[in-house]
Amino acid sequence: MNIFSANEADIEELTQVEIESKRQSIPECVEDYEIDVDSRRQRWQTYFKGQSPQTSKPQRIVLKAVTNGKIAGYLAGHLTTRYNFGAEIQSFYILKSAQNKKIGTELLISFVHWLTGRMQKVYVLVLIRKIDTKGSI
Repeated sequence: MNIFSANEADIEELTQVEIESKRQSIPECVEDYEIDVDSRRQRWQTYFKGQSPQTSKPQRIVLKAVTNGKIAGYLAGHLTTRYNFGAEIQSFYILKSAQNKKIGTELLISFVHWLTGRMQKVYVLVLIRKIDTKGSI
């Protein structure tokens, strides 16, 4: 597994990874609009152009984890003015078949390294909420 910066040429595959990850991992929590190919593709286009989210700063990165020539997961993050924080993760998905293989850990570490070159202090706050079998949090 290798981690690379993604770009607009990766939009189709990023869209598929996002949708498939949602379908496979949290199907009971997903609304139809959240797995609509056209709207997710449009969202990626605006993200790469720095047009979304509104509270974001232009500095952003999309990191992709590539295994056997395919994207197995990704993390998209940016600097922000939201909630008085300096940065946030916009989107973070790993295909179910690639989960529990440290791909998410490596993506998060790579994002933190990217942040350290752009911010004086970096604090990582992780909130974990367990989802029960009915999808309740």
